[in-house]
Amino acid sequence: MATVEGAAARLEDWWKVSPSPVFRDIVYALYTETQSVLKDIHFTENASLQKMVGLRITAAGLPTSLTYGKLNDTPARRRTTALHHEEPKFMIRDNVFVDVRYQGDKKAYEKILKINTKGLFIARTRGIDWDFFNNDPSAAGGLDGGPTGLFTRLSTSANRDKWGHADECNIDGSNLLMTTSAVKANDLQLFETVDQALQFTKSPEGTNSVIYGNDRFCRRFATSAKRADNGSGLKTTEDNYHRSVSMYKNARIREVGRAADDVTRIIGNTENTAGTSLTGGDRTSFYVVHYGEGHLEGEHDGSLDLKKVGLDDTGTQDVYLLDYLFGMFHSHDRTVARVFGIQM
Repeated sequence: MATVEGAAARLEDWWKVSPSPVFRDIVYALYTETQSVLKDIHFTENASLQKMVGLRITAAGLPTSLTYGKLNDTPARRRTTALHHEEPKFMIRDNVFVDVRYQGDKKAYEKILKINTKGLFIARTRGIDWDFFNNDPSAAGGLDGGPTGLFTRLSTSANRDKWGHADECNIDGSNLLMTTSAVKANDLQLFETVDQALQFTKSPEGTNSVIYGNDRFCRRFATSAKRADNGSGLKTTEDNYHRSVSMYKNARIREVGRAADDVTRIIGNTENTAGTSLTGGDRTSFYVVHYGEGHLEGEHDGSLDLKKVGLDDTGTQDVYLLDYLFGMFHSHDRTVARVFGIQM
């Protein structure tokens, strides 16, 4: 894949320079058929299998006892203590098959390949989204080798400490009532909690940030914003595919869709009141993620493409390989925030 000027870029920007029609079809399906978080990650190209490793500067590591200098004084030595931090990478490996009988009909062959590829990628992105928010690789039923979800990272003090997230980035929404009958009375409290999450992730204006919620949250948020004075910062723009994108200040508002079964909400409405379990109640959460250098960064190997690798053992199927490596690195303890306890 071609490089986007050696810089971090979203997949839609990689799409512009890719010579591969299959890659362009995959990314087009990503942007038109899904609401995946893969749209939002800023990727740099790095094919290394090693973990993403870096240093974090936190408040505890900043120089202390700072004073002002005087003439003829020797300057004090100042040192910043950065924390070592690492995140795993994730590998996607799938085969796509096309019956060799289609070789005599080029249009039919290409159609079958495109349908199989598109279907696979839609299913894959739904799985990645589920894992991005909910997966706990160490728990029974969790997906080993997958990302540790934002809920898992933020919902308990122990996990916030383990993954290096600031405690105040797990925000109690104080049982904010956003039912259809109550949404009007609580508009201002909703906007304040959104502003709080943006501020706590070091992006008060929402630059390079995305607000994630389920369909019900996004509808209620839009209703509240339309009714508020001056639209309360809500605006609409377009992506590269001329699709409408809702924004609050400079942050994109992204509806997180359904799981692979096309029924289960990835961000559900069944969290408990304390925000420590995905089940057992009637609450939901929304998340704010600050992307880009110094915040949530992405790496991939640039191989989001299909390669024809030959025939299967029976000799009746052409075999294509999707072999993709990517990772996400939280380079700051305030890359993400969660507001829990919202009743929809």
